[in-house]
Order: sequence, then structure tokens, then C-alpha cells
Amino acid sequence: MIDTVISAEIPDQTIDPGLFEVVTKNMIHGPCGDINRNSLCMIDGKCSKRFPKQLIAETIAGDDGYPQYRRRSTEDNGKSTVIKIKNQDVEIDNRSDMAVFGVAPENNHDEILQYQMGRYISTNGAVWRILSFPIHDRHPVVVHLAVHLENGQRVYYTAANAEQRVVEPPVTTLTAYFQLCETDEFSRTLLYSEVPHYFTWNASTKKFQRRKQGTPVDGYPGIFRTDALGRIYTVSPANVECFYLRLSLVNVHGPQSFQHLRTVNGQLCETYREACQHLHLVEDDTHWNATLRDASIVSPPIQIRMLFAIIISTCFQSNPLELWNK
Repeated sequence: MIDTVISAEIPDQTIDPGLFEVVTKNMIHGPCGDINRNSLCMIDGKCSKRFPKQLIAETIAGDDGYPQYRRRSTEDNGKSTVIKIKNQDVEIDNRSDMAVFGVAPENNHDEILQYQMGRYISTNGAVWRILSFPIHDRHPVVVHLAVHLENGQRVYYTAANAEQRVVEPPVTTLTAYFQLCETDEFSRTLLYSEVPHYFTWNASTKKFQRRKQGTPVDGYPGIFRTDALGRIYTVSPANVECFYLRLSLVNVHGPQSFQHLRTVNGQLCETYREACQHLHLVEDDTHWNATLRDASIVSPPIQIRMLFAIIISTCFQSNPLELWNK
């Protein structure tokens, strides 16, 4: 797939002579190495740009995310060409390609100006830099908030600390949020996604800390608000319990534990989905119960089964199993 959009090889002159001319005139590195040790890329006898590259028959996707592009040898149907250097013809192959251009005034032999690595900058980009506008910026700050089931956070461990990790699972922004709600009265008025407005996440101590700058909050001395955003990671509906846990976090203020999220009107629910149903965060199945109840009076079994199949495949019930049992 990579080879369909990226090529690190010299094109076939007979198939695309125009591309061949562009590549051989503008995209050949050096040559350097033993052929030309005076090349500007040579440092301590080696090319600082790591040319020539290794010949390889197929593109390989590296573990670091950077692929090694296909660079076939001439014996493996790779192409080569001849360029002039110091009035001598030098044959090069697929090991020497890299975009470069030379910038130098006429009759000026300054090596730095004669052979300078560069990249294309559009007119918009050039004006932006001439006017000294900022090149990189991000506003407002976005804080990613973890979401996971109890003891479901990601754990990194070694043979030496595995037992400790089991006894003391790592703190996440979610568990730190529960701890914050236990001790901070103001945080109990907040949704999980609202916490970054008023608190900063300290990655070293794994705790939320009150912001020291921003707009003061009326009625809460020492509390400041900023425009920082909290973003809870998405959860697939296929991960049922975690999905409804996230739905609870979006709607319940100041929970102090996982059990707190499953407690509605003093009753501890068995699942987060059940808790969401009691909180009326999902549609109930009353309508579909009535539909099947009416069908059971006037319809034969085969039609009832067909109706049930249509309901569960197209109508998105909150509890299909309960509907089936009924």
C-alpha cells in the first residue's frame, strides 16, 4: 500500500521520462562518501544524512512508525542513472535519492551557499514568517480524562514490581476525581468533564490541584475558572458496562467511587446500565413491552417471533434480554 503512493526509487525513463528528469535533476543526494568526500553532508568521514541507503527488495513498516522504503538493486529491476560530478560521469542507483537544491549567487564558491538543504515554503507560509506570527499554538488547553471500570485501568509492570502493582493499582484521572470529590466540597458540584476548568492535573503526583489563576468563582474563595477543556475518552457501545459508566460520568455530579455511580436513590444497582435506566438516561422498553403483549393476544407465534426479531435489530432497546425473558 505504501508503494502505491510513495516511491524512493529512480523512475523508469521509458515509462515516465518527465518524472525521470525531475527526480534525477532535483532529488539525488550527493553523491557523497568515497565518491565526493568534500560534500557538505560529510562529517567525520560519514554522511550526516545517512546516505547511501540500504538496498531493500520490499518496503518494511518499522516498529517506530517509519517505514523503510523499497530501494531495489539494478539486479532486482531497479533503475540507475549517470550524473556528472567534477566533470566526471558517476553512476548512481536507488541508494542516493533525497530532495535537495542548491542556492548560490553566480561566481560565488561559498560551499554553504552553494549547497544548502532546504524545503518548500508557500507564499502564505512565507508571509506568516516575515510578519513574525507564531508558528505553533494550541488554545484552549485540552485535558484527556480516562474512563475505565473498577480496577480496569492500564497497568505497566515488570517482574520486580508486579506484586506491588496488584496491591496498589496506578492512579488515573478517574480515580483521582473520586478522591477529589471525597475531600473537596466544590468538586462535588462538578461533572467529570468540568474538573479541568477549575483544577490542573499534576502528572507527577497523580492529583488534581486547584488552579491559581483565572476568573474567581462567586461563593467559593480560592477557586478560579479557566477555559481549559476536559475530554473523556470515547467508549464503544460494544463495551457495554464501560459505555454506561461513561454515560453516568457525563450526567452525575461529584461521584466519590464506582459504587457511588451505581447507587440511585440509596439503592446499589448491579450494573451501570441498570443505574442509567433508573436515572432515565436511556429509553425504557415500555413501548416494546406493550407491542409484544398486544401481539401475543392476536398474532400466531411465528409472527410474534418475527416482530421480536425486527424490534431487537432495528429499535435499539436498552435491555433486549429482559424483553426476551418477558
